[in-house]
Amino acid sequence: RKKEMNKLAHVAVCNTTKDSFQEINQYLDHSMIHLYKCESIEELKHLEEQHQVSLIIIDHQDKLDRQSFFLEEISQELKTQNTFIILPKFSPEEIQDYYNLNCSDLIYPPICSEEFSSRVKRLIAQDQINRDLENALQVKSEFSATMSHEIRTPLNGIIGILNILQETNLNKRQAELVNIISHSSEALLNLVNNILDFAKLEGKQLTLRPEPFSLFSLCLQVIDLAKTSCDKDNLELVLDAPKELEKLFLMGDKNRLRQIISNLVSNAVKFTDKGYIKLKLELIERSDKRAKITISIADTGIGISEEENELIFSKFTQVDNSHSRKNEGTGLGIPISEMI
Repeated sequence: RKKEMNKLAHVAVCNTTKDSFQEINQYLDHSMIHLYKCESIEELKHLEEQHQVSLIIIDHQDKLDRQSFFLEEISQELKTQNTFIILPKFSPEEIQDYYNLNCSDLIYPPICSEEFSSRVKRLIAQDQINRDLENALQVKSEFSATMSHEIRTPLNGIIGILNILQETNLNKRQAELVNIISHSSEALLNLVNNILDFAKLEGKQLTLRPEPFSLFSLCLQVIDLAKTSCDKDNLELVLDAPKELEKLFLMGDKNRLRQIISNLVSNAVKFTDKGYIKLKLELIERSDKRAKITISIADTGIGISEEENELIFSKFTQVDNSHSRKNEGTGLGIPISEMI
């Protein structure tokens, strides 16, 4: 148990000289830290394959321009994002630049050995906390995904039987009860699907599957589906798109894009009692291989105040509690769309 408590942290030092590496070596407690000298990003990758690297120290002794270069490469190519910069001198501009590049901490001369050691220990401890949180999140996401699958299977069976039952000869009271059960089952299935998607996104397990598709046709389907499920006589749903888009095919994950647009249109329908909901497509730029298109939704609903704008991206939250009771919803539609 003692050995587990005092497990060695693996720390890499980059862009350093032999003398500077020895000096850093003397600052640190070797009963807690194993230090490695790495000359390149390839050596860092190799080290990361062998060990869980807790911290990367980027020194200033070799080439000054290599500090920011190393930091950018680390952020793009390594799992370890915990970085400690040793600057050659105090420079407010450089300090701001490195923090903009998301370095964890930095230090500059005169360097006190006790302070250097203390900062390294703190960064290593923070790295362990972050890893523990990631592991906990992964376990939670896997549990949510498993439970969602287990619930969805029998629920699909219930909905299937209800669909068959609705086609049989039912009296008025029986038809009302079956419709209530059917509506509730579909709402529950939608909730389970949202939780499953949310778990996949949190666990970074959702993969995009690009294929050719027509954005115009996809949006037309979304509007048509919204019309069939909308029982508001005073509400008009329209698609506003230029003629050019009717025959234009794009490459992307059409199912996930449909999910995003459907979430937005569905939200508009929930909170708009009369007037219109307009799904608008605008072709901003087009070349041989690329097209820039904006998708927007406008409605004559209750709207959102500036103070509540940020709340729409909060999970399991709706900005208007009175409407959240009136309209079913998990508060996951917009956060899921943002994460996708």
